[in-house]
Amino acid sequence: MNIDYSTDSQDLQTILRFEQINLAKFNFIGNIKGQDYTIKIDEYKKGELVKTDTIFYSSQDDYFKIKEDTLKLNFITKNTNKELIFQLNGNGFSSPKMNYEISESNGRYAYKDFLSSENSKSYDKNSSFPLFTIITPTVYEDGSKSYCRVAQSGIKPENLGKEFDIPHYFVATMTFNR
Repeated sequence: MNIDYSTDSQDLQTILRFEQINLAKFNFIGNIKGQDYTIKIDEYKKGELVKTDTIFYSSQDDYFKIKEDTLKLNFITKNTNKELIFQLNGNGFSSPKMNYEISESNGRYAYKDFLSSENSKSYDKNSSFPLFTIITPTVYEDGSKSYCRVAQSGIKPENLGKEFDIPHYFVATMTFNR
């Protein structure tokens, strides 16, 4: 898996930043031809999983079955300061928008992937794996805040809230299905 955040237009990139919209272009390469996939959003509060929503499952129609050993998906997230909005776009389709209420008191929510400084990452296609997280920062005793340390910590996504005392966050996960 690798992720590209670039756009063809610097003006468009400026507008996306201004509107607090994140566009992540995921590219999956491997022995995946003929498989289906499921993408879920897990919501955590106070370190506990409170909700799991399926944003997309390709097994709903043969049209969505992976036709090659590559799969390209675009994930769009928008932060309106009152809610987070998720949408997945693929080859000729868009998922329904998923809206989640957020609390401004938790701090600014930020998109973080799990690639760290790597350009790509390999996952076991027979297991669920994280795509990205949207988190509030961890707050240190001196009042400073950090997002990067959280996403790049190597801590399993489901344990981020407890490990870093993050009151509210989301994790997008993917599973390939035979």
